[in-house]
Amino acid sequence: MTNLTCQRDDLVRNDACRGAFKTLKAALVSAPVLAYPTREGHIVLSTDASDVGIGAVLEQEQEDGRTCFQEGDMPMPPRH
Repeated sequence: MTNLTCQRDDLVRNDACRGAFKTLKAALVSAPVLAYPTREGHIVLSTDASDVGIGAVLEQEQEDGRTCFQEGDMPMPPRH
């Protein structure tokens, strides 16, 4: 699916792209997407940035693995 974000004249959707989209869509609508934090478990802040935006995810180590309970992103401010 990442290949579909590249700027090109031709947009080719194949079976691999359709399968990746279905997998992503199923993950986004299946529980748990976000969770509530608990009093136990380490809190982890993951960040990422590119030329066009920055993002962050706040997660917690819980019994069933790392669970996301807050996320956010914003466009990168213009450089002067």
